[in-house]
Amino acid sequence: MNLLDWHRVFDGCADLDAIHGRWQDAAQAHYLNPGHATPEYQDTLLSFIATAALPAPLKLGALLACVSGYDFDLRLALGVLDDLNDDTAYTDWPAALADTAGLLGPCPVFAARDPALAHFALGRLASLREALRWNGQDHAHWRAAFWTAYAALACRWADAAALDLALARGARFEDLVPHALDVLAEGIHSPALDAPYYTEDRSNADYLALIDRLRALGLDLRRESVTVLVAAARVDNAQMLEQLAARGADLALAGPQALVTAASRAAHDAVAWLLEHGVNGPGALDDALLAAVSALDETLVEMLFDAGASLGALQEQALCTACAARPFDLYNGETEFIVQRADMLVLLAGRGAPMDHPRFIASLRSAAQGPRLLAALGGHPGLEARHRQVLGAAAA
Repeated sequence: MNLLDWHRVFDGCADLDAIHGRWQDAAQAHYLNPGHATPEYQDTLLSFIATAALPAPLKLGALLACVSGYDFDLRLALGVLDDLNDDTAYTDWPAALADTAGLLGPCPVFAARDPALAHFALGRLASLREALRWNGQDHAHWRAAFWTAYAALACRWADAAALDLALARGARFEDLVPHALDVLAEGIHSPALDAPYYTEDRSNADYLALIDRLRALGLDLRRESVTVLVAAARVDNAQMLEQLAARGADLALAGPQALVTAASRAAHDAVAWLLEHGVNGPGALDDALLAAVSALDETLVEMLFDAGASLGALQEQALCTACAARPFDLYNGETEFIVQRADMLVLLAGRGAPMDHPRFIASLRSAAQGPRLLAALGGHPGLEARHRQVLGAAAA
């Protein structure tokens, strides 16, 4: 079952007791963990509010009875489910709450066989209504916030029906820029990267379909070129870059930034695609070269040199960047990057970078594990004798 349909187990439940008794098991069956505000759990609760086949008061009561305010902002639920002007049945407030809660609106009927369970949910409802009053944020504010959040969920999951529902209930596509659009433009990540939980069984075409839906509503992809092209480049999605450019994203406007981003993330396919499609101006290439050096990716550095990048005035800056580079998020299990930094420094020296530059020597001495890095350089088989002499003096 799709994670967003986890709540189907509650279909047919007539009271809070039935839902409350199944809630924990239903969550654990889908590897959710109430008690921790994980993104997956957030999405399942948004889906429960929007699509569970239960009456609104029963959904609201279930959330108040089963969900911690530390895991989910329950004011979002109030905005959608606590409609004080609809035809929902109301009753009298329990005596313990009547004096204060009665001033905050009518008491909905939370069907429950156990009065204590219903009273617990009603007590939380009264507290939340009071918080809305003191914060100056009414139900309409949180209703709009909920449908914006649900539209963002639709973009994450490439769920066209969910997006249509959110837009029909008042979400504006303008509010999805740039964050939700950023997710759409990422599409399906490179196999080399960890795929987000919401992309299982989906394809780039699914995400492009939602982008096309937003374009039909007036989204200008050229104006959002930086958002979409940088997002696709960041996750090495060359196919998405191709499709976005075909739909109007402007490489001249955002290509250089996308190239630098791709180089900093060791996104080989994206870098190659951008270079092949004309993103190869001197400034863009030089910035991308430094980004590739910071990623300690020799293949990318060579690719950029072959495309026309030049160390030029960046020689000592590139050396210092390699000294300081520690790209933990790109390499699993590496702690110091001694070998990778040494290899990169030797590559740059072979391309003419001056290893006797005072700024570089100072950077080398102050680098993380500087003595070990110096030792690795001194014993590197690719280092020329003249450079070895310079480094020997620096180590003395």
